[in-house]
Amino acid sequence: MILLASGWLGFRQYQLELMILSCLAIPGVLLRFLPDISPLTAYFSTFLLWYSGFSVQLYQNYILLPQGGVQVVSSCSGLNLITYMVAITVVFLLMIPLPKHLQVVSLLVAIGLGFLVNGVRVAGLALLSTQNNPALFEYWHSNEGALMFVVITVLLFGLFCGLLLRHAPITSAKD
Repeated sequence: MILLASGWLGFRQYQLELMILSCLAIPGVLLRFLPDISPLTAYFSTFLLWYSGFSVQLYQNYILLPQGGVQVVSSCSGLNLITYMVAITVVFLLMIPLPKHLQVVSLLVAIGLGFLVNGVRVAGLALLSTQNNPALFEYWHSNEGALMFVVITVLLFGLFCGLLLRHAPITSAKD
């Protein structure tokens, strides 16, 4: 589209848009180099269930409840959601120049939200495993159900960004 609109000579005027588009590739690239956080996710989800009053045990990466349980594998650890939120944060920071300390805070909030919401999802899946309803568990475990948690995470991050923009000074691109 850029070549059609401006040709080779006008390619440079779309650098920001190309950088934003390239951010969509960040999750796939980052996942290859990040460690498996499934034990941390299993621990956090077990803590959430225990704190909520459920009789729950953690054995390696297995969250065990009296009538069921789940194993937290690397594909359910939340790294996909975390890297996706990092990409969204990069896009946000490319569009809205903020001071360095707020850039770091934005990145940490995005990572924290991704981990937190996925931990809630895994805890919910552990509870659903006790319901003896495989179709319900499969829906929330599949991409369709997991997408709801992505939407929730992005909306929460959007609220954070809105509050940040209301109270934070916008800097120039040089800062």
